[in-house]
Amino acid sequence: MAKLVRLAVVDPERCVGCQCCMFACARRHEPGLAESCIGIKSLGGMEKGFTVIVCRACEDPPCARVCPVDALRLRKGGGVLLDAAKCIGCGHCREACVLGAVYWDDQINKPMICVHCGTCAKYCPHGVLELEEREAGTVPIFAPAKMGLSPSAPTTATARIPTQAKTGLSPSDPLSNVLYVDLTKKSFRVERRADLFAENLGGAGAAIRLLDEECPAGCDPLGPENPIVLAVGPLTGLFPLASKAVAMYKSPHTGNLGESHCGGRTAVALRMAGFGAMVINGASTLPVYVAIHNGSVQFRDASTLWGMGSSFTVGRVIRNNEPAAGLRTIMRIGRAGEQLVSYASVTSETYRHFGRLGLGAVFGAKKLKAVVISGKRTLPVADMKQYRKVYDEVHRAAVDSPVMKKYHDLGTAENIAPLNQLGGLPTRNLKQARFEAAEAISGEGMAEHYLGRRLACSHCPVACIHVAALREPHPAEPYFYKTSMIGYDYEPIYAIGSMLGIGEPPAMLKLMDRIEALGLDVMTAGVVLAWATEALEQGLITAAETDGVSLAWGDGAAYAAAVERIVRQPNEFYRALARGVDFAAARYGGQDFALAFGGNEMPGYHTGPGAHLGHLIGARHSHLDNAGYSVDQKVFVKQPIPPAELVESLLAEERWRQILSSLVVCFFARGVYQPELVARALQVAGVDLSADDLPRIGKAIHAEKYRFKFREGFSVDDLRLPRRIFETPALAGGWDEPYVREALGCFRQAMA
Repeated sequence: MAKLVRLAVVDPERCVGCQCCMFACARRHEPGLAESCIGIKSLGGMEKGFTVIVCRACEDPPCARVCPVDALRLRKGGGVLLDAAKCIGCGHCREACVLGAVYWDDQINKPMICVHCGTCAKYCPHGVLELEEREAGTVPIFAPAKMGLSPSAPTTATARIPTQAKTGLSPSDPLSNVLYVDLTKKSFRVERRADLFAENLGGAGAAIRLLDEECPAGCDPLGPENPIVLAVGPLTGLFPLASKAVAMYKSPHTGNLGESHCGGRTAVALRMAGFGAMVINGASTLPVYVAIHNGSVQFRDASTLWGMGSSFTVGRVIRNNEPAAGLRTIMRIGRAGEQLVSYASVTSETYRHFGRLGLGAVFGAKKLKAVVISGKRTLPVADMKQYRKVYDEVHRAAVDSPVMKKYHDLGTAENIAPLNQLGGLPTRNLKQARFEAAEAISGEGMAEHYLGRRLACSHCPVACIHVAALREPHPAEPYFYKTSMIGYDYEPIYAIGSMLGIGEPPAMLKLMDRIEALGLDVMTAGVVLAWATEALEQGLITAAETDGVSLAWGDGAAYAAAVERIVRQPNEFYRALARGVDFAAARYGGQDFALAFGGNEMPGYHTGPGAHLGHLIGARHSHLDNAGYSVDQKVFVKQPIPPAELVESLLAEERWRQILSSLVVCFFARGVYQPELVARALQVAGVDLSADDLPRIGKAIHAEKYRFKFREGFSVDDLRLPRRIFETPALAGGWDEPYVREALGCFRQAMA
């Protein structure tokens, strides 16, 4: 008997939710997601895994059996093929499929059903899908009349218009659409802003322009006039790893530029909803959340959600009440945002965040509990043949890269062991740079003993998100256990692990989980708690300030109690901690060991002057601005370089990263998206730029960010240097405070 093939879901447990199969299927016709015949949905939350919804090639398919006009003919090997000329768009086939595997093309009002070509399996890097051989069975003969159906739907439909080659950004490209939402008036409007994306690409470049336009000089970061800007870029929805969304606002934590990047589904959802950017203005008098589905905007009462103890619960409630499972993003805040903690975060898809710098507090001040976005559309490209060629090049580079394999296997937690060995892992508020319990909380240790699932951002084949399964006995009931799924990365492990002296993974994970549930930025919270612990040790504060909490290195329960108080703010001390380590140290002392740079708490790198100078001069005071730690490890550790040369190196890297964050590409893919490839990707997206144009654009975007910072009161002269960074030996030697101050002078001149 002849062997035939069909698509098979062979290992759904390995599905990471990257949706690369969906993009691959749709790309046979048009880029985007509108023409995908396969769907990926979580099983009630990403931590529970995913289900793959695709035609299973029934030998007696119900969809064909109910078709009143014989538009679905049987396919050899099972399943059906559509005769579009016969189809009347009645929808009976969709209703008949209990799997939900009959998708719908709204443009021509006809079904889309998998033809088992195997394209999706080709682009699944995790072995979830494959084409399998099957023996042809006996397919029964049936007549539509037996089902008692008659052709009652309209017989006219609009034919699909094939994609035409384009020489520039299409006038119909939704990237140029900016959605303006006014929470005060409960109104919205859409404007075409092609200028933003022509001159500044998108993402960070478009966001800083919108922030400058919408944010009044000197405004209160927690006032209604402080806008929230969300933006994506021209590669979003078109290419792998262009999976980040950029948020910009005036930071309540530093008082100047607030910029956060988030993965998950946020970027793709915004693009598929028909927008390149979104601006949220005003403030609601009552708690609300905003639901945006395929361009429709609704304001929903969130009073019931306000005050819930866990942001995870908020996500579950919204998930059960909003459509578009598998396509939507749910951005929400926790209690920390409601209480206006200056480093409250916004959580997206449970395990991704707009962290740092207090976007959650800006949400809370606006009484904005959440934003839900979904959409499903095609995207125009200038040259489909060239697009597919460049796409395959990017995809192969991503899945074949040793760096990407490292991030898939162990995640960013892979960095714990080498940094500890090198003496660059901040420990106990940077009293040391090596942690004796690093092995237990390393990427290898966590993967071996606790890894429960890997997840991916939308359109990313790497899956660097690692989730631990923590099984705990119930405190009162025997033989009853709770299993928590807790995401972990390098920075949270550093901040809650080595920085607080917690070397036992269960204690670290429980604290991390509680901080996440409350909606705090984990990195900032860890540094704040580390300062408070040392301040208590040195007698700068007492049990009266800590409300009786005995903060001590390694005591996860005490830190959990302190975190609850940071959110509740029962006294002046916790109100100070809720504003960050700079504010608390200015009030209580201990500035020498208050580890903040430009007002933002220390990332997990004590490698040398590149890391610390990079934190000081980065536009958002983040290690991700310019990767100064990399300069320390690759250059400075071998041979110290002059301050001016170090500044030049950091500026060059940060300006290039403005291009990546305007596209918007994950920084982990910076080795893939080199200038020449970026230019070719932009060409097929309809953006006519050469590789030589990109440095100029990156420099201009960086300058715009700093103009905003200066406008809002930032000064290089005001930057504080924590003495602790000079006291604890770092990986790279040969530098001191005069060296860093000279470098700051060089930076001041470069930005003049």
